[in-house]
Amino acid sequence: MNVIVLKGPANCGKSHTLGIAYQLLLSMGYTQIPGHFGQVEAFNFLGEKVYGNKDFTDILEKDGKRVGIATGEDTKKELSTILNYFKNSRCETAICSCLDDPEYTSVIEEYPVHTFITKVSETTDSLKRIHDWEFAKKMMAHLYPKSN
Repeated sequence: MNVIVLKGPANCGKSHTLGIAYQLLLSMGYTQIPGHFGQVEAFNFLGEKVYGNKDFTDILEKDGKRVGIATGEDTKKELSTILNYFKNSRCETAICSCLDDPEYTSVIEEYPVHTFITKVSETTDSLKRIHDWEFAKKMMAHLYPKSN
């Protein structure tokens, strides 16, 4: 399985960028495989459901090729679990994010074919969407690795 990873510090826009990548996949003709979409519910300190959490997992398919995409893996175990899920679901490619930390990158490095794209924060609010779009396009450029 080819693993494309957007790595960077917390709150640098990784989840937003993966949301854009998801939309790009759909615009390229990928479709959802029923039963794989998931979104974790979030609750505040009072136990009330918080709306607006954009983290998700899904598996899309085009021409028999499956792509798993996920955001928000907050622990090494969660990252490992979702990658195993994608592998067991016969995904050719997995797209995810992780913190720029050896604890997380070691999980990715277990896969022989992987690409790290280092995400940096954009400090100018008016440029954040453009910046995230550029990183999503970089991820899509690695969608199918070249054969040796």
